Amino acid sequence: MKKVVTMVGTSIFENYMKSGNVSPEFLRSYDPLKEKRASKWDSEKDRCERIKSIIIRFARGRKIYDLSAEIKSLIKIENEFKCELEIY
Repeated sequence: MKKVVTMVGTSIFENYMKSGNVSPEFLRSYDPLKEKRASKWDSEKDRCERIKSIIIRFARGRKIYDLSAEIKSLIKIENEFKCELEIY
């Protein structure tokens, strides 16, 4: 098993918005957060949970490597080294 430290990007959110089926609830939750630093999100747990729920529903039934650039890169690393990754 290899350990990988990776940044979490917003490409999964961008891909969701490009899907053409964006819920108004997502936009109401995402728009106020997108310009804030993650360190300021402690007071925004409800919004974060709504976004998480929507993105999980979006992810179901899709190929995992199409969800985000970060996930696609991790899969490539896993395949290249032919081992499981422990991701942080």
